[in-house]
Amino acid sequence: DELVTMYSPNKIPFIAFLDWAEKARLPISGKLSTFLLAGDLVYAEKVEELTPADLASVLMKMDFGAIKGLKLLNLIPEHHSLDSLTEAVEGLYDWLEQALDAGDRTLMRFDPIMLEHLLCKYQRVQTKLLPRQK
Repeated sequence: DELVTMYSPNKIPFIAFLDWAEKARLPISGKLSTFLLAGDLVYAEKVEELTPADLASVLMKMDFGAIKGLKLLNLIPEHHSLDSLTEAVEGLYDWLEQALDAGDRTLMRFDPIMLEHLLCKYQRVQTKLLPRQK
């Protein structure tokens, strides 16, 4: 209630929700679960949508599998700054937004949350599935 009241009548900023959830020690298991909960609240229209730049900040702080995906795509170096990460995330997001058909983007609800999921799944395929098939 305190977070809703603080931002009412507006939606709660995504990063503010993550920070609040971390301090509140919600009974969920870790940073990824908190990120997924925030994403669900975006879709429920309670939390503001994430921008690609916000996603880069979240990835820098939380070090999700999406970081490994960006490294495997050679979009960021092993040791990267927030600026290089933001440039990579924004560039990939813009490229995908142009490359994907509008209908497909709508069908998959293409947004920065979906980009994080995509990068995570890409790194899993590259590091876990493909090596087993050789």
